[in-house]
Amino acid sequence: MYSSLPHLQTAIRSSLQKGALCRIYPESLDACWAHIAPESRAQKVAQFAAQNHWDVNFRTLGAMGMVAEFVKAG
Repeated sequence: MYSSLPHLQTAIRSSLQKGALCRIYPESLDACWAHIAPESRAQKVAQFAAQNHWDVNFRTLGAMGMVAEFVKAG
């Protein structure tokens, strides 16, 4: 689990250097964007992705909840 935006940013960057996709699970999204309603959280995550030159797609994986899938922009 990633508990801060800098830690999350580093992990995503590292993962995308090795592969095409980085999946971030709800517990990390909840920790990094605490106290934000789920509908607002998606917007904040998308802003974070754009600032880092990534694209992000959201999926709901069963009972797991919303998962963010980051890819290199373009």
